[in-house]
Amino acid sequence: MASVDHLPLPDKSFDLVLCAETLEHLPAGPFEETLNEIERIARRYVIITTPNNEYLPARFARCEQCRTVYHVDLHARSMDQVVHAGLFREFVPIKTIDIARWRHNPTLISIEHSLLGVYAFQRGSPCPRCGYISASRSQVRLWKKILLKGLRQADKLLPMGGKARWIASLYRRNGS
Repeated sequence: MASVDHLPLPDKSFDLVLCAETLEHLPAGPFEETLNEIERIARRYVIITTPNNEYLPARFARCEQCRTVYHVDLHARSMDQVVHAGLFREFVPIKTIDIARWRHNPTLISIEHSLLGVYAFQRGSPCPRCGYISASRSQVRLWKKILLKGLRQADKLLPMGGKARWIASLYRRNGS
């Protein structure tokens, strides 16, 4: 068994290394170590895919047991084209492409969280702190439900988000 930040592989083992939907989950430390491992085992090319400029609070949940607020997909960071461009020392970005589009308006989601205290909730998603798994959606007071429904209707009337939901970047080793 191996970890992405310590791969039991020889240097430059592969012509191409693909790291898809992984980096956004890694905290500081393992994040940098994983990038070093990718550089070490890739001979010529690297492809990275991540959510693009994700508004992390949109997927926050609050544990009913310990009240911890966490990202339901356990994303630890938001990444964009600028971040992608600076990921590697030995590889240069050749091309970054957009994939799909964001739908929801981050301002409306901020209102849901900060003013209403309503968080996304995913049934069966264990709290990363205490491990509690709720079997039902948390209860929301009637006035909050009405206001929330209005916000969600307003969100449908707004134009689709202008930024890509995910991005994929192709890199080439310097001198290859």
